[in-house]
Amino acid sequence: MVILNRKVPITLKKLQALIPRLRPDFPRIYEIKQDERNRRKGYEGEKHIDYYIELLADKFTILHDVCLEVNKRIFQMDSIIISKKAIYIIEMKDYSNKITFDTNLNQCIRSDGDIEMGYRHPIAQAENQKLLLETWLEQNLSRHIPVRYFVVFSDPNTIIDVIGDQAAIAEIVLHANHLPNKVLNIDNEINTTMKQKSHLIGKRILKENKDFEIDILQEYQISRNDILSGVQCPKCQTLGMKRGHSKWICMRCKSVSKQAHLKALSDYLILINPYISNKECMKLLNVSSKDVTTRLLKSSNLMYDPLHRRWRR
Repeated sequence: MVILNRKVPITLKKLQALIPRLRPDFPRIYEIKQDERNRRKGYEGEKHIDYYIELLADKFTILHDVCLEVNKRIFQMDSIIISKKAIYIIEMKDYSNKITFDTNLNQCIRSDGDIEMGYRHPIAQAENQKLLLETWLEQNLSRHIPVRYFVVFSDPNTIIDVIGDQAAIAEIVLHANHLPNKVLNIDNEINTTMKQKSHLIGKRILKENKDFEIDILQEYQISRNDILSGVQCPKCQTLGMKRGHSKWICMRCKSVSKQAHLKALSDYLILINPYISNKECMKLLNVSSKDVTTRLLKSSNLMYDPLHRRWRR
């Protein structure tokens, strides 16, 4: 059973809201766009691996994108699979071309055909997650639960090469389509059975799961002045639609929309604050009428907080 589905990562949502509103001459705009592409590609790869993980949903408890806290430290796992015997951490990678694991020097090398670069070792990442999860389980469930891990590649064309101990890497590293049988085979080899049912462990993890979020403006040293106001045209993506009679009009392509302001409000709530006042909304939408702004906010499925005089989801 899948009890925690994968959502679009909040950091990716923030980047996608930020890019159209960032002034074109911002010094780090290329870096931000590249990060958005990488995160989007990573998310698509995770969804691809999810398909194979969920082939096990009839027999196992599955949680995607798990974020827990132990000893005041936040750690994140791409997916976990819980059986009656163990918990399996799935560390996902969207690397393409060729990846080389060197067990002699304990390093990971990624090649695009022309250039080879050292990368943060995915096995070391999974090992650290295993240690943190074991600590969390002992602290929250007061019991030892076996934890295994796999490093899984989403692209079936990724070439996995090994320098050194091939058998050790083959036990851990694999392509997504081989994951279901790998989990089933290893789980069948485990003789012990956990006293607590897998779905109860999953529910406890779900209860303690946190949303992993970063301050995107602080991350890239972005000030409020770097973010452009205005309503974005849903057709040509241009900022600065004008408010007409009960509709928005794009000055560039002349398209018309009644609800284009909804994305502007969503962008603000994601990037700036989880709430917005009438005055802030007027500035965001470039609307001079307070009454018009109030009507737009009322139609936006936002709730009004009379104590603080602001709107929020």
